[in-house]
Formats: sequence, C-alpha cells, structure tokens
Amino acid sequence: MLVDDLKLKGLDLSLDGADLIFATDEELSNDQVNFLKKNKQVLVLELMSTQHVEVIEGDYFPLHRFKGEHIPKPIVTDLPWLHEQLIEVNDRLGVAADYSRIYKQAFQDEPTEHKKEGTARLTANKWLLNKNSDGVSRQVSNSRQKLSCSQYQHKPEVITVN
Repeated sequence: MLVDDLKLKGLDLSLDGADLIFATDEELSNDQVNFLKKNKQVLVLELMSTQHVEVIEGDYFPLHRFKGEHIPKPIVTDLPWLHEQLIEVNDRLGVAADYSRIYKQAFQDEPTEHKKEGTARLTANKWLLNKNSDGVSRQVSNSRQKLSCSQYQHKPEVITVN
C-alpha cells in the first residue's frame, strides 16, 4: 500500500474529514508535495479503508465485529469464521472495511441496547455470506437449514453434507 510505503520513508498520513494530513520530521520538497497532491485520492481511499480494519497476525479483519469481550473465558469471537469467509475474497481489505461499516451502522441503528450486537452481527454476516457467491457459503447455510428442520421431527436422522 502506498500509505505504508510513505510511512517507511518517514511520512505519516492521516485524515481530518476529507483533508489529507501529513507529519514528517523534515520539510517536504515541492516534488514530494506534488506527489501527495497527485495521489491524494488514492491515499485518502487507502486511509479510509484502513480506519475500519485491524491487522491480526498479518491478516486484515473488520474493526467493528463481535469480539466477545464481555463473555467469560474462553472468549468466543467471530475471528475463525471471518477468516474463513475473507480468505476467499480478492479484496480482503475492502471487504473487511465494508463489513466493519455495515456492522457499525446496524449496531448504531438498533434502538434496544441488549439487541445491538446480535442485530449488527446478523446484518454484517448476512451481507458477507451474500457477498461470497461461492458454493461453500451456500452449502453451509443450506446444511444449517436442514439441521434446524430435522431437530423438530423428533426422530434421529443422519445428514450428510456434500
């Protein structure tokens, strides 16, 4: 990413609304300022995307997601499932950022406090499953549907998942 390359060269970038803010120990040359102006749109998009993600063990994950911090140990999170879903997408950073925005918006829109996390998880996870149009996502959701139906039949049933 261009933002990371510039950071390695001693130029820290951030956003203030739509304004690109930079901090450096040395004064920028005219060429460097022109480079920033020329690439402002790309830099702003990169910074906006990274505001909604966090890096865990080298992989991008949504910043806003179910973290299970209020649950007693062992803490159960969505990280393994999210990793499984995000590993299949081409633009992991962009999809993780979109997931984070959708989760955050659904969390804020839910008026009932104790339903906020559940509503946000459901909304963002459904969006991600729909985003992943591969057969794995559909198989998982279909097998869950079959399992939930069979438990109401009151007879043991063996279900094989293809």
